[in-house]
Amino acid sequence: MRIAFMALLVLVSACGNPPDLPMGWEDAVAIDDLTQTWCGGFWGYDHSPSVSATSCHLGLRVVGNDLWFGCSEEVEGFFRRDGVLVGVLVQPAGMDPRVPPPCECYIGVEAEIPEDPPATVSLYTRSGNYEEDNRPIFIGSDEVVR
Repeated sequence: MRIAFMALLVLVSACGNPPDLPMGWEDAVAIDDLTQTWCGGFWGYDHSPSVSATSCHLGLRVVGNDLWFGCSEEVEGFFRRDGVLVGVLVQPAGMDPRVPPPCECYIGVEAEIPEDPPATVSLYTRSGNYEEDNRPIFIGSDEVVR
């Protein structure tokens, strides 16, 4: 009995908590290698959020620029594929902070995902659960051909 209980504890700790994903993204896959730049501008900064996607050795390289997030807020990414459509979601790594970020700014993100072209990549962002409406916001799409 004791061995079974210990095995259950190991299994639960290995699985961890499932990610906090919005409706429709439940089967999305975590992006292992997402990098972000920190705070390139603040409110009033002339910006246009954008996405670009290219072919790379892993599959697809996705770059998002001028994405609106909390100052010093670490983000995480997820992707899902539906035929030639690839959706990428970027959201705070901590969806339930004790205190919302004290300020907001624009960041950039870059990731490689194991999906092969041809593909149309659509980028979405989402705020933390401290916002009343934190549904994914469409940033843009880019088509990658072979």
